[in-house]
Amino acid sequence: MYTERYVDGTLIGIECIQGDSTIAYIPILQDNVDYQRYKAWLADGNMPQVMHSSTTIPSDEPTPEERLAALELVVSMVLTEDDADV
Repeated sequence: MYTERYVDGTLIGIECIQGDSTIAYIPILQDNVDYQRYKAWLADGNMPQVMHSSTTIPSDEPTPEERLAALELVVSMVLTEDDADV
């Protein structure tokens, strides 16, 4: 069984599960024998599994825009309190 690996929409390689359950990585190189076998397998009408991933790392940290909005809110609250004291 073959699995195409994509990162951010770009094919980066192919993995093949071999008979003994080991996983072999097949680089996308035209002169690579395993890649040629993979292309022949595709030409026979077979379909690989597809695995997508992203280089974006999820974060609980606020974005710069969210930080700025929070800071502006605090400043406006402080200024409003100062106006009430006058």
